[in-house]
Amino acid sequence: MQMETNRREFLKGTAWMGAAAVAAGCMSAKSGQGFGVGGSMFGFVAKPMKKIHVGVAGIGSRGRGAVHRIASIPGVEVAALCDVRQCAIDGQQKWLKDTKRPPAKEFLGKDAYKAMCDWDGIDCVYNTTPWELHVPIALYAMRAGKHALVEVPSAFTVEECWELVETSEKTRMNCMQLENCCYGEAELLALNMCRLGLLGDLVHGEGAYIHDLRVHNYNDLDKDGYAYWNHWRLRWN
Repeated sequence: MQMETNRREFLKGTAWMGAAAVAAGCMSAKSGQGFGVGGSMFGFVAKPMKKIHVGVAGIGSRGRGAVHRIASIPGVEVAALCDVRQCAIDGQQKWLKDTKRPPAKEFLGKDAYKAMCDWDGIDCVYNTTPWELHVPIALYAMRAGKHALVEVPSAFTVEECWELVETSEKTRMNCMQLENCCYGEAELLALNMCRLGLLGDLVHGEGAYIHDLRVHNYNDLDKDGYAYWNHWRLRWN
């Protein structure tokens, strides 16, 4: 059922809930249009595809793993590779060749993702670029008629989250955060155990990101495109 009240105004109009949301920093500060032109994406199912052609934007340490994972899924083909470094593209072209997969179309340069998104040879864009590019590339991809798969974080602000949601609704393109661990076997096993009640009633949970990134952060020997481009990760640590 379509909501007559737009979502942001609904939150603002519910006094105590709205105040709590503002205090928690969970509400949009701007007035928005609510549902995009196409309406909510809940329950939306895209037209089935016999083969899914994926363009990968950003082929560094995370991106190369993305290429290997998605290329191993039956019915999926890595059709395009986009990066600012030719060596990164070359490395994954070699991997595709070595594993007897078809070569991907190449897009090189800082704004090359736009040409890739505009290309009719892909159905979706897997975005594994530095964080500040996640929202711009996802928005451009959806507006170009491509589904957007985004690594973490998919956005930095509530406003950016709304823009992703409303652009997805308007374009009828899926936008999904494809975090590299959430859908692993161990993670989904733990989730299923919780849902089945095998761990009892969960009343508290904690998490942390304990991972030594020094080999990446300070690696400037970028002969194969594996290091973080321009040491970008240091800006966020």
